[in-house]
Amino acid sequence: MENYNQNKTLKKVGNKKFLNDGYLELSGFLPQSTTAYANGRVFRYLEVPSSNGYKKGRGDGEGGEHPWTWNAYGHETWEMLSEMIRPGLSEVLQVGLVPTYTYQRMYMRGAAMAHHSDRPSCQVSVTLNLGQSHPWEIYATNLETKKYGMIVQEPGDALVYLGCNIGHYRPVFNGDWYNQLFLHYVIEDEINQPYYWDNQTRHNSQPGEIRDVPLLDSIIRERWKGVLHKDGVMDIKGTYNMQEFNKEKYFSIDDENGFGDHPFIKEENMDKSQQITKQEYEMEFKNDKFDTPKQSGKDEVLYEDMGDGHLIKSDDDLPKGIEVD
Repeated sequence: MENYNQNKTLKKVGNKKFLNDGYLELSGFLPQSTTAYANGRVFRYLEVPSSNGYKKGRGDGEGGEHPWTWNAYGHETWEMLSEMIRPGLSEVLQVGLVPTYTYQRMYMRGAAMAHHSDRPSCQVSVTLNLGQSHPWEIYATNLETKKYGMIVQEPGDALVYLGCNIGHYRPVFNGDWYNQLFLHYVIEDEINQPYYWDNQTRHNSQPGEIRDVPLLDSIIRERWKGVLHKDGVMDIKGTYNMQEFNKEKYFSIDDENGFGDHPFIKEENMDKSQQITKQEYEMEFKNDKFDTPKQSGKDEVLYEDMGDGHLIKSDDDLPKGIEVD
C-alpha cells in the first residue's frame, strides 16, 4: 500500500520517456573537472575512513552494505552535491523533487549488487560514476520491454531510475575499484512528505543531525547568535584599517609590465557624498531619454519607442505582409 500510494505522484512527471522506460541515461552529467575532484575527495576520505564518516561493508546484508566496499550514508559533501544538482535534475524530469539521502560507495574486486528494488525514500534515484579502474556494467529493468537493459557508465555519467519500481543489479566486479555515488529523491507531493530528507532513518543513524532545510532555516533565525558569538569572537578590541585599499595595485590590461595606482580605488572616490543608492541609480537610468531618429522627405523612416529603450520601425515602413503585434 505504501508504494501504491507513492506511485500516484508519478503522474506529475513530465518526462514521458523516463516514465515509459523506468530509467534515463545522462551522459556527461557532471563536468570532468567536478568528477575528478569528487573522486579525489573519496580517496582522501578513505585515508582515514573512520574519521571521515566511512564504514567498511560487513557482508551481513544489514543496511545494504556489501562486502569488499567502503560506504558513507548522508555525508555532508554528497548531501551538498545532491542539493546542487536537484534543480537541473528537476528540469530534466519535469517534476519537483525533494532530496531524501545520499549514499557513497567504493566497490572493490569481488563486490556485486544483487537484484533488488529500493525503499520509498528512493523513488527517484541517481547513480553517478565518480571514477573507476575498470568499467562495470549495471542492469536495469526496462518497463517498456520488460527486459533488463545493460548500461556501462563513464566517469561523470548518471543513470536516473525509478528506484522503487524497477529491478537493478550488477554482476561480480573483476576490476580493482569502482567509485559510485547514489543520490535519492522523492517527488514533491504531500503523499511523500514522510520521506522528505529521510528523516526517520537519519534520526536513527545520525542522532542530532538535521537535514530538513526549512527547519534548519528556522533554527538559524532563532539561534544564530548562540552559534556565531562564542569563544570571545566579538570581544576583540582591535581595529580594522580602512586604508587597506591603498595597498591595491593596478595592472594595466594592455601593458603586461606596467602597473600603478588603481584607476578607481582612490581616496577621492571613496567619499560617501558621491555615492548613490540603488534606487537613485535605477531612477537615473530609467529617465534617460533616447532621441528618436527621423529622416525627412519621401524616404522618411519612422521609429516607435517601445518604452523599454528599444526602437522599432513603424508599420508604415515595413515590407508588405510584415506586421508588428
